[in-house]
Amino acid sequence: MGLKTWLSRHKLGVLLMVVLLLEVICFLLTASWLPWNA
Repeated sequence: MGLKTWLSRHKLGVLLMVVLLLEVICFLLTASWLPWNA
């Protein structure tokens, strides 16, 4: 099974994973324990 077929079948799942990744990255970037936010 090709990657394009898999992506088109799991578009919603992939979208959710990307959104989750962005949320985690944003949380890490804006976390108050980071030195440059002190």
